[in-house]
Amino acid sequence: MFEKLYIANRTKENGVTVEVGISGQLSIPLKLRLDLYNHSPDGFEWGYGGSGPTQLALALLADFMGDEYALANYHAFRDAFTSKIEQDKDYWHITDGELKGLLIHEGLLSK
Repeated sequence: MFEKLYIANRTKENGVTVEVGISGQLSIPLKLRLDLYNHSPDGFEWGYGGSGPTQLALALLADFMGDEYALANYHAFRDAFTSKIEQDKDYWHITDGELKGLLIHEGLLSK
């Protein structure tokens, strides 16, 4: 069972949205975290190495691991995850357990 679930959608009406579901509670929008670094004021994206996937990597890590960890690791996380999601994919999700496993696999987190 997971505690957090990150859910990403792309629609023509709303563009890209990413929400965080926490242990069965209502999901809330993932904050852009432009206060940490402003890569993409227009929002999140995925599937390439540009500003939208970089902002998404920063925001995901900040929510999951905290600001300091995110600032130290988000470029590597972008290269390992957000840039690798199929660009034409309109929906994806990742649990906190899957995210932790990916960070360990990429050497960004110790077991």
